[in-house]
Amino acid sequence: MARVAAFSVTFVISRRLGLDNLAVLTVAQSIVAYATVAGDAGLGTAAVTRIASGERAQLIVRGTARLQVVLSLVSTIVIVPIVAAASSWPLAVILATTPVAIALSTSYVLLARADARSVALSRIWGNVSTAFFGVTASLLGAPIWLVALAYPLGAVVATVFVNGRTGVHWRDLVGVPSWGFVRADSRHLSGLLLHTLVVHFYSSILVILASIVDGGAQLVEIALASRLLLLFSIPAQVLESVLLPRYAAAVDALTSRRVLRDAAVVVGGGIAAGAVIVVAAPFYVPLLFGVAAAEAVPAVQVILLQIPVSLLTSVLTVVLFARRDTLRLGAAYGVAAVVQLLVALFLASQDRSIAPAIVVSEVVFAVGTSIAVFSWRIREREER
Repeated sequence: MARVAAFSVTFVISRRLGLDNLAVLTVAQSIVAYATVAGDAGLGTAAVTRIASGERAQLIVRGTARLQVVLSLVSTIVIVPIVAAASSWPLAVILATTPVAIALSTSYVLLARADARSVALSRIWGNVSTAFFGVTASLLGAPIWLVALAYPLGAVVATVFVNGRTGVHWRDLVGVPSWGFVRADSRHLSGLLLHTLVVHFYSSILVILASIVDGGAQLVEIALASRLLLLFSIPAQVLESVLLPRYAAAVDALTSRRVLRDAAVVVGGGIAAGAVIVVAAPFYVPLLFGVAAAEAVPAVQVILLQIPVSLLTSVLTVVLFARRDTLRLGAAYGVAAVVQLLVALFLASQDRSIAPAIVVSEVVFAVGTSIAVFSWRIREREER
C-alpha cells in the first residue's frame, strides 16, 4: 500500500511533466541512493540481528544511529556534485536531504521486535505524504526539483513515526559516534558496508548506463521499467523483512529443508504472479504512464521476467545475513554486477536493448547465493 501510494507521483510526473523528466529523476535518485547506502553501511541489518539475539536496544541504537548520521552527511556532500552533473543543482540539493532523514530512523528496532504492523504504518504515512505533495506539485505544473521535495518529506514523516513507536530519544541519535562500537564488530560491519555498496551498484548500474550509452536513447524505457520493477519487488522486500528476524533468532537450528521449502513456496508464487504481470504489461504500462510509454513495453516485459528469481534470492540472501556471511553474499553480488555490466555493454555495442542484462545477472546471483548457502550446510555436516 505504501509503495503504491508513492508510485502515484511517478505516474503523474510521466503524464504531466513528461517521461524525460521522469527519467532524469530516476537517474538522480539512483545516484543519491549511494549516499543512503553508504549512510546505512549495513549497520541497520547488523542492528536487527544484534537486538533480535538479545542485546540491549538502547545501546545498539546509540552506536548505530550516530554513526549512520555522520556517514550519511559525509557521503551526501560527496555525491551532490555528481547528481548535479547528471541532472541539476536544485534537484541534487533537494534529494540530498533524503539520506540524512533515513539515517535518523530506528526502524531496525521494530524489525528486530518483529513489529511488522508499525513498520508498515510508518511506510504508509511516509509514502502517503510523498504522494500528496508530489501529486499536488505535479498537477500544478511545478518544476521537477520542487516535485522531488516530496521524497525527503516522506522520509522525514516516516522517521518521526518510527522513532515515536520505538521510544528513542533524539539525543541518542545525534552525537559523537562510538568507535568502540565499530571496533567490537568491525569485520562484520566492514563486510556489510562493502555488501551494501555492491548491492546498490548492482541495482543501479543499468539505469546509469542507459543514461550514457547511445546518447541516452534507452534511458526512458530502462528508467520506466526500473520503476515498475521497484513496485513489483515489494513482495520480495516484505519477505526479507519478515524472514530476517526469524532466521536470525533460530540460525543454529536453520536447516536446508526449511530453506528449500520457503524458497519453493515463494518461487511458485513468483512464477504465477510474474506470468500475469509480464503478459498484462501492454495494458497497464500505457494506462499508468500515458500512451507515449507504450514503446517501453518490451523492455518492461524483459526486465520483469526476473520476478520469481528475485523472490528466490530474497530467501537465500536472508539466510546469509542471518549467518552473518556478508563476505560471500557481497562476492555473489559483485560477480552478478560485473556480469550485468559486461552483458549490457555487449548488447549496447550490438545496438540492442540492454534490458536482458539485469535478468541474466539475477540468474547468476541466484546461482552464487545458492552455492554460498548450501555449501555451508555441507561443510557443517562434514565437521560434525
